[in-house]
Amino acid sequence: MYASVEKEQFLVLSKAGSDDFHFVLASDTLLLVCDVRKPLMPVLQWAHGLDKPSYVDVLRLSSLRSQSRDDKFNWASDLGFCIIVGSFWNCEFSIFCYGPSLPAPIGSVSSK
Repeated sequence: MYASVEKEQFLVLSKAGSDDFHFVLASDTLLLVCDVRKPLMPVLQWAHGLDKPSYVDVLRLSSLRSQSRDDKFNWASDLGFCIIVGSFWNCEFSIFCYGPSLPAPIGSVSSK
């Protein structure tokens, strides 16, 4: 159950990513990433700690990061997302990032 309080209200909704399956909800206390194919089971969940969140935006990490010749973190930039949740009530915001698991080093058991 994602609503930890009986009177929890969803305050903000935004589309997440470009696949049309994921969306982000901000409630009084929680930030949820959900999939329309399983709407009652959040994919990810955080406690945002904001008072009356009033906006949420989802951005690709690649649009926030400067292009670098070092490709060590390109997999994260290409596949990761940043969620910005804010409150106009007290001019605060929080940032949450999510994306794929760390890649396994070549030659490791998990890469095989």
